[in-house]
Amino acid sequence: MACPELTVVITFKNEAEMLRDTLVSLRATAGSGVDIHLINDASDDNYDYVALAQQFGCRYDEHTVSRGPAANRNQGADAATTPYVIFLDAHMRCYHNDWHLQVVNAIKFDPRALYCCVSRPLDIEAQPASGAEGHGAYLRLDDAPAERLLLAEWNTSPLTHTRYPMIPLPLGATYAFSVAFFQEIGGYVGLRQYGGEEAYAGMKAWLMGGRCRLISDVVIGHIYRSVELRPWQSAFSYYLYNKIVLAVTLFSEEQCQALMEKLSGLPDYRQAIATLRKEQGFVNNLRAYIHEHSQHDAEYFLDLNNAFIKARNLENYFAESGSEGQ
Repeated sequence: MACPELTVVITFKNEAEMLRDTLVSLRATAGSGVDIHLINDASDDNYDYVALAQQFGCRYDEHTVSRGPAANRNQGADAATTPYVIFLDAHMRCYHNDWHLQVVNAIKFDPRALYCCVSRPLDIEAQPASGAEGHGAYLRLDDAPAERLLLAEWNTSPLTHTRYPMIPLPLGATYAFSVAFFQEIGGYVGLRQYGGEEAYAGMKAWLMGGRCRLISDVVIGHIYRSVELRPWQSAFSYYLYNKIVLAVTLFSEEQCQALMEKLSGLPDYRQAIATLRKEQGFVNNLRAYIHEHSQHDAEYFLDLNNAFIKARNLENYFAESGSEGQ
């Protein structure tokens, strides 16, 4: 049997039977065709995750102090022994046999892209929930309230004009990519704990000469839970810090100042700025790296983002502009 080309990275905290059900779904549809890497982020529910990993043939790492999904997913990408990776949450369902081969074929089609699959919302019993399926996302900016500013917003319009349509941002916790490209753009380096990963990595992909795409023929179910049922509760305050890192590292100084003015009224703003000052040297170096390796500025992304919001077809947008989304 051929060696897997795709690693599934799942970082989790206190997921117990939710994680088991996800692993059952993965092995039932992909068999041994994927490597699965479980990263336990300081679970304290006394569940035997080591035995679970052994039962389903998974690689396993465990942290005694919680680091959050962003750092753990970077770890998973760096540790992959396959050329391609997909990040999944611990409460997902796969529906297509050999879906992993479709994901690998998509990445091979365009290795300089971040991908997401179609996301089907599920209730706590893993049954289809109310609400439309997600087909990628775009960035909330001018029309967004401060608390939604700089976050990925669902696109619920099916994109059927091509197999791997370009999208401004991925969303839905089904993020697939070439490890080489993810490392080139710096992954989630700079983010703390949880929040804003999609906007940060997606924008960097576009600015650094890549793209974001939807795998329109792979649907993965996701149990979207209410806030009180989610792990990493203490990390929610880092949502604002991560937005500020995005603004500082990816936008011009003038654009960043305008964004900061909008964010300054939020409750955690002073705490986030205090944290930023402690990390200022690192963030400045991160900004320098990104700008040195970028082929485009933030205006390029904002233009394509606006074009997608208006017409939901970036292929036409780039054809009319005389470029190919590069």
